[in-house]
Amino acid sequence: NTGATGISRLNSDWTNNVGAVNPGSNPEGLATDGTSLFTNSDVARNVIYKYSITNQTSSFSLNESFAATITDATRFRALSSYDGMIYVADVGTGSDTGKGIYEINASTGAYTKLGTHMGFGAYQAVRYNDELLVVGLDDMLTVYDFTGGVLGAGTAYNLNQGDLLGIGVVGNGT
Repeated sequence: NTGATGISRLNSDWTNNVGAVNPGSNPEGLATDGTSLFTNSDVARNVIYKYSITNQTSSFSLNESFAATITDATRFRALSSYDGMIYVADVGTGSDTGKGIYEINASTGAYTKLGTHMGFGAYQAVRYNDELLVVGLDDMLTVYDFTGGVLGAGTAYNLNQGDLLGIGVVGNGT
């Protein structure tokens, strides 16, 4: 659950909501590396936040570890975690093309612009082995070669599904 009501946590048996915590950034998307929680912001739309999580039996809290501001980005919608890095794509505005794809160090918040997205309206970038996959409002799945950590050529596939607002892969890259 994201947005103005916050982030909720269910107990391990999936039967009890222990409450919502709003970290103040009105997050729209979430990712975890198994230890920390990463969110975007519907307030400061070009910022990625890292939170440490304190769990109790009937409650939890989030404490901000960093806020990484990507100065040349417009807006991030969804994010993903892979091997100590966070991946995001700038959605831009309207039919903007050429918006950035970024890799953020999950420990330090330092970021690198990997390149530009060949489509428009990017919602999520996901790393999968030596590929980076981007989906968005252009109804396309764009697969970029990411061999050696360098963003290479992309191939776009029309999935004929309407707006693509998220994508998931098995977290271990298999």
